[in-house]
Amino acid sequence: MDCAQMKQWMLEGGDPTAAEVMRHMDECPACKSLYASSAELARLLAAEQAGQVATAIPDFAEIEDQTSRKPSWWQQLAEMSTGARSGAALAVAALPVLLGLLRHRANLTDYPPGRLAFEMVAMAGLVLTSLWLWLRPLYRPQPSHRMLWTVLALALVLPWAMALYPAALAAPAEHLGSPGELRKAANCFLYGTLTAAPALVLVAGLGRRGEGFPGFALLPAIAAALAGLLGLHLHCPEVSPVHLLLGHAPIALVLPSLLVIVGLLRRGRRRVAS
Repeated sequence: MDCAQMKQWMLEGGDPTAAEVMRHMDECPACKSLYASSAELARLLAAEQAGQVATAIPDFAEIEDQTSRKPSWWQQLAEMSTGARSGAALAVAALPVLLGLLRHRANLTDYPPGRLAFEMVAMAGLVLTSLWLWLRPLYRPQPSHRMLWTVLALALVLPWAMALYPAALAAPAEHLGSPGELRKAANCFLYGTLTAAPALVLVAGLGRRGEGFPGFALLPAIAAALAGLLGLHLHCPEVSPVHLLLGHAPIALVLPSLLVIVGLLRRGRRRVAS
């Protein structure tokens, strides 16, 4: 028996205990491997050709393991209805804003109303858009890549543009470049990052859709970062561009970068496990 005859024998569902077959598989590792991976399929095909009903042999141990395994809390989040997922995402994204309102900046009434309204609406609009894109149910078509890239670009650029824009209020000269500037910036950075962290974790777990394109997975971090910046903008009284560049704007880069690093580490562990 040669390799061609062996393949034909497998397609016909031949007897695997035949001496000629066993001898060929001992001599040909390729055919032995092919038989090991295709024997069940070959048996089913042969039965179909013969007009017989062939039943697949289930792996009861695997079925029992899958049915007894409880879904993780991460999987349970994704299995919630669209309304429940949207409500949970909005609630956790609103937490930094509520904290900012409860401990609002002392100069809030002095801040130019038109500029404050524009900055708040711009950040809130990007938060809502990011959540809408991330939480869309699977039966609805995914938006175009151009729209997704536009949202990501605006979300990354807006905090830096707000920081570089001329100060909304006159800042005391001693605050610009004073020794305490780095400390104040670090405090604001930590405040904004920590208040945005719960939103990042929860919103990332609420998504169902696959990435679709490389930047799609950044949407939870974008929404969380802007929610944290929104609350920080209501809380921090500093208007110095230097302070905003050091303590506020970097949050929009750090959270997406953190999400990318976590994703790469998880992907590396899966490769090692496989």
